[in-house]
Amino acid sequence: MRIKAAALVVALFACSAVAVGADASGTWSGSIAIHFPDGRVIDDSAWLQLQQRGAQLDGTAGSAPDRQKPIRAGVVAGDELSFVTESTSGRELRFALRLAGEKLAGEAQGEIGADRVRVSVELARVPVAGTHDALFEEISACDARLFDAYNRRDVAGVMAMFTKDLEFYHDRGGLSGYAQNRENFRHALTEATRHRRELVPGTLQVSRLGETHALETGIHRFYDTPPGEQERLAATAQFVNVWQRGNGDCKLRRVISFDHR
Repeated sequence: MRIKAAALVVALFACSAVAVGADASGTWSGSIAIHFPDGRVIDDSAWLQLQQRGAQLDGTAGSAPDRQKPIRAGVVAGDELSFVTESTSGRELRFALRLAGEKLAGEAQGEIGADRVRVSVELARVPVAGTHDALFEEISACDARLFDAYNRRDVAGVMAMFTKDLEFYHDRGGLSGYAQNRENFRHALTEATRHRRELVPGTLQVSRLGETHALETGIHRFYDTPPGEQERLAATAQFVNVWQRGNGDCKLRRVISFDHR
């Protein structure tokens, strides 16, 4: 049985291993799967920041950039890495990972609460800021235009960024299309409570899908400001967007919004 429960895990993972002469320093993101003795498997995201100095490795790890704990006893040997970090319950987790190209994978052993668990890890290197290509700049500009409209409460501006055959999957609301999203945004952006979206810095990744589409992934936060109250964090979530490109324009065709917490 597989259970999606991202909020349960938080600072597990982290990782890196280094081939001879390589440097694992930087940002890595991906996923973990926690295997419990009773057969449950709980999936979560993984995010870490690493600094390598020779055979020593320092850094932090967590389920998101804003949920980080330090790693310790980080040692690099060839293309393998070992290190220790803590679970959300404060128990020790010991990781052993292997680097293959720009991917990291491996396992950890340790305890979460009263359970002795095995943790599987798969991670990919996040591109360094400042080295993005023209496609990254194009899609990040489209993302900014969409959520500038969202933050201004501009329903027409938001809907202009969607194709008419939009498919939008939200892990709390299910699958919806263009018409349903038009009503959803009209309701949310015209109510008394104000909503604001913020992209988590350093999380955006973009890749090409053929000549006419692009895949965008990242993490964002949503804030609410009820009438007469201070702004508050409403949710943090991951997203996967498919952008349709052409004639100097881009529109969202597919959206997956998941791992809300």
